[in-house]
Amino acid sequence: MNSLTESGKFENLIVLNIPNYTNYESKDFLKCPHVLQILGSYDFWGLNHYSTYLVEPTKVTTSILHGDFIGLFLGAKISFDPTWPKSAIPHTPSVPWGFRKMLNWINQGYGSPEIYIMENGYPDSPNTGLEDVARVKFHRDYINEMLKAVKIDGVQVTMYTAWGLLDCFEWTHAPGHKNINQAVNCIRNVIKSHARVYRLYDRVFRPYQGGKVGMSLFSYWLEPKDPKNPAHQKVAEYWMQIMWGIFAFPIVFGDYNEETKQLLGKFKKFKLTSSPIEFTLEESVEIKGSYDFWGLNHYSTFLVEPSKVITSIVHGDLTGLVLGIKISTDPNWPESAKYDLTIVPWGFRKMLNWIREGYGSPEIYITENGYPDSPQTGLEDVARVKFHRDYINQMLKAVKIDGVRVTMYTAWGLLDCFEWYFGYTVNFGVVYVNHSDPERPRTPKLSSSCLQQIFAENGFPQTSFPLLKIG
Repeated sequence: MNSLTESGKFENLIVLNIPNYTNYESKDFLKCPHVLQILGSYDFWGLNHYSTYLVEPTKVTTSILHGDFIGLFLGAKISFDPTWPKSAIPHTPSVPWGFRKMLNWINQGYGSPEIYIMENGYPDSPNTGLEDVARVKFHRDYINEMLKAVKIDGVQVTMYTAWGLLDCFEWTHAPGHKNINQAVNCIRNVIKSHARVYRLYDRVFRPYQGGKVGMSLFSYWLEPKDPKNPAHQKVAEYWMQIMWGIFAFPIVFGDYNEETKQLLGKFKKFKLTSSPIEFTLEESVEIKGSYDFWGLNHYSTFLVEPSKVITSIVHGDLTGLVLGIKISTDPNWPESAKYDLTIVPWGFRKMLNWIREGYGSPEIYITENGYPDSPQTGLEDVARVKFHRDYINQMLKAVKIDGVRVTMYTAWGLLDCFEWYFGYTVNFGVVYVNHSDPERPRTPKLSSSCLQQIFAENGFPQTSFPLLKIG
């Protein structure tokens, strides 16, 4: 792999150790109909480009000590030259020559394609006003480098779009994306912001609207792998208090729980965070009790046990490396189309009781609970029917037998849709959507009839559950 240097000469860069296909493998690979459909399926490439990073190799242990998750996962340390002009976004300095290098890299490695510059722009502060001299310099310098790539290097750039025409809402540069310190500050700010909005609603709107305000949290149930082993019990409880309690405990009791304080204390010891471990008295008063209900998104259960750092490194276990626990599932648990979601209905009941016992028996809304299957499953989604019957049954046991105050249940989801990282490869909907048809026709599945009956009868009557049929 080569790249143009500022002098215009080519220099070798680090080459990834990706094995080459043998001739036999290459031929078989190219025979695959999916590959033939994908191969060459473009007329141009669109490039969004803003800035440049400096990179160097890094060791796993170094990354852990410095809270550098990019280094931990990618094996690279990212930095900037302090002499590069800065912008209003910390990770976007102005580096015009990097733009030319980027264009040449695409040109050399991808067959000299036609390139559209879809986004290229400079972020400044709203206080800059109309005399945005730095933006003028940015566009002059970047366009100049682009023209060098076109006129001197032969890159086929045929369109340039400056971002943007109007000042607008620029996503969310929220803390929590780069290091532990920002993640901790993000959590703290969410808790404080939630409390502020709750108090506003309580004071101004509730007298007229009579509504409720709560927070919805995602949580698995963590079960000790060996329920009789105190070490397994301790680590399971510890991480339940972190996963659920890092947000819920302050909102219920006004401060972080001891588990969170212990974790933050470790971060501060290694200088990974500067965030306060406790809330101020004023913050605590506003935060405490700022909820009317808790929303729970729950899908599955994991088995947990303590893990040693050395063992985690040897086995490439990043969860064990960062959290000090080993996560697994029971091979007897039914699987789904999503690798991290096994079917464990009794974990749902345990999760609900754990919230009831530790958080003052609050009102609970189930805001997400569902089963992912393959698009090839079709309308007879028997596994989803079983999932909802079994999970709702455990929820009703928690309500009727254990006294848990669940007052709402939402099945995820109504329609088959784009599921984040998994895209259209998994479906959660109780209504089938044909995504290959431009009209996106929708057809209720077997699970739709199942849920209609359960909701209409508010549970499971004493009579036997009839065999469901679509339509």
